[in-house]
Amino acid sequence: GGCPYIGLSRRDALLLPMLLWDASMACAIGRQLDSAPNLAVLHVCGSFHCEGKHGISEMIEFYRPGTRQLVVVVYPEADPRTFLDRHRGAADFVILTNAAAAAEDGERATPVKGPHEFSQEQRESARIARFKA
Repeated sequence: GGCPYIGLSRRDALLLPMLLWDASMACAIGRQLDSAPNLAVLHVCGSFHCEGKHGISEMIEFYRPGTRQLVVVVYPEADPRTFLDRHRGAADFVILTNAAAAAEDGERATPVKGPHEFSQEQRESARIARFKA
């Protein structure tokens, strides 16, 4: 599968633009926190940009070490009452919704395959490239 919004299907080709997105979002969040240190920032994004505290979360830690973060992910599932192993560690809070109900409303309702479909090697090489830039 690929990105249903922009039609890309090669996961490797999609990784670098997503890393740029994550870094730019983290930088903007860090700037906002610096400008108003007594306030909290609520950032809403697709789960792939934050699950496992990767993506935006790890970039916030890079730009602004020690920043407190709370990550919530929402997954459409065929059975939203059953918490599966693939949900463990995805976030501080995992919310399961009814995929069938979302499909009836016309939403994209593909159950998740698990956090970060990229291999550890792919993530590590991207992380190295990102920090060298």
